[in-house]
Amino acid sequence: MRIRQEKTIDRCRFCFMCRHVCSVARVTHEESVTPRSQGLVMSLINRDAATPEPDVIKNIYDCTQCRWCREWCEGGWDFSACIVAAREALREEKLVPAAVLERIDRLAGQPRPEAQQTETLILAEPTWVDGAAAQTGQAEAILSRAGIACAAATAPSPVFALYALGARAEATASLSHLISAIRDSGCRTVVALSPADVFALRELPAILDVTALPESMTVISWADQVQTLIQSKRLAPKPVAAAFTWHDDDFSARYTHETAALPAILKLIPEATVADPTWKGNHARSSGGASCGCSDPAIIAKLAGQRLFELQATGAKRIITATADDAALLAGSAPASVSVETLSELAASWIL
Repeated sequence: MRIRQEKTIDRCRFCFMCRHVCSVARVTHEESVTPRSQGLVMSLINRDAATPEPDVIKNIYDCTQCRWCREWCEGGWDFSACIVAAREALREEKLVPAAVLERIDRLAGQPRPEAQQTETLILAEPTWVDGAAAQTGQAEAILSRAGIACAAATAPSPVFALYALGARAEATASLSHLISAIRDSGCRTVVALSPADVFALRELPAILDVTALPESMTVISWADQVQTLIQSKRLAPKPVAAAFTWHDDDFSARYTHETAALPAILKLIPEATVADPTWKGNHARSSGGASCGCSDPAIIAKLAGQRLFELQATGAKRIITATADDAALLAGSAPASVSVETLSELAASWIL
């Protein structure tokens, strides 16, 4: 068995510098899940000095792909890519756990997104958490009320989850179809409710060798779109005397590095106060929402509890997040005195 990314694996296997920020290690307190430990085992496998035992395989699939290790690395190495490569190698060797194979088959078999002709295309938001309400309908209503001709894709795309699970062929097919559907819509702007879709459309074509969207089509995050609506006076925040804070999800924080819009929107609400979380931007603590399609639900739930504790420390009573999954995860642990809302729920309250 060969795991690609050999150079990164060899650089990470004796380095401890990111072990304290590993999201999985923070909740499991196990050294074996850190990039250094996993890199050491992967290096031994590549040298035919070890085989992927069940505990090794479990550690590989427990990774949340939060990219904290990559962001913290002074050398610029990306160990999250090694995890993806290891999962691809396990797939080739038919060593993928049954539950993961079932998830891949379910993702690959779900309805593919289609799109009608429109100026602005909204990509349907994928949700993985019980109780998570996709923002797709609200986003379409908000843009329509703002006078923007728009339409939503018929189904969410599973492309990132497939890629992160090591299902490279299925991810490639999914991305090719998504890009084809977007092209056929003739849109100029693609609004991605999931930051994972922003990353998928901007970065994955080069990784998966798929023809990217033409430069004439702009991919924008939902938070950036809402901020643009406010700046152009198409959407006006209503005054509210409340204390807000926000959660930067993993994708916005460490995949697209677009975290400025959400707090900027909150600071435009008349009469509101906004408390900055201690961990924000590219160093925002993971809540697990971005990992729901490709990691252990128990680990994700623990991460959400830790993140909620940090956000409550700001004293804010209203927490705003960009994704439905993060809202559901954080709300699941929140006391009755604290509300957790998606950006769409907040913006929709301004047009009612």
